[in-house]
Amino acid sequence: MSAVSNAEQLKQASTTAQQRRLPVGSVLLFAAGSLLVTFGIVMLLEARIGVGPIDVVVSAVSSHTGLAHGTSGLLFLTALLALALVTRCPVKLGTVAVSLVVGPLINVVLASGIIAPGDSLAVRAAVFAAGITLMAFGVAFVIHANHGIGVLELLSMRLAAALSASVAATRTAIDISLVVIGAALGGAVGIGTVVFACSFGYTLQTASALTAKFAGQRPFSAR
Repeated sequence: MSAVSNAEQLKQASTTAQQRRLPVGSVLLFAAGSLLVTFGIVMLLEARIGVGPIDVVVSAVSSHTGLAHGTSGLLFLTALLALALVTRCPVKLGTVAVSLVVGPLINVVLASGIIAPGDSLAVRAAVFAAGITLMAFGVAFVIHANHGIGVLELLSMRLAAALSASVAATRTAIDISLVVIGAALGGAVGIGTVVFACSFGYTLQTASALTAKFAGQRPFSAR
């Protein structure tokens, strides 16, 4: 009995320790995700093949206001955050945090010049592809940190629930809509923009499945 009792106590202690470590791990996962999203966006911008859909709109805002790209992104994400609140999306602290943090971080990384692919099209294409991948895993990390997901993911989930569609499909629809709106406002559009709009939703779904498997959670598309 004593041996069984001791084993149970050790099991409970181990579970308690894991529960105590979880918040720290989830915060680190959230922070890592935010950084991956930041570097992913900067890689898309510096590749000069075409920015992501949301950055098409942001580039239009930047050109009309004269504000830095990250600052314009902050303003646009704040507007999307307001839309998420109006449509009663489950906005959490992490959703607000990632919306407010990524923009200023983009300004810092762009100013540092740390990502400079040069003029080679092959290198720029590789940087662009890596940027999409980093963004997908960054968003997946933020999702599975469980502190609140990005505002576009919230809106994608809301639309998916309303239409009984997959999150990948609704995210792709939102991305294409952003490209159309941004282009109409004079935003920067390239072949990479089309590639991003048509592929990111499914890349995110794959990244979420891999992250969920590692974290022992359900993937984003099934949440």
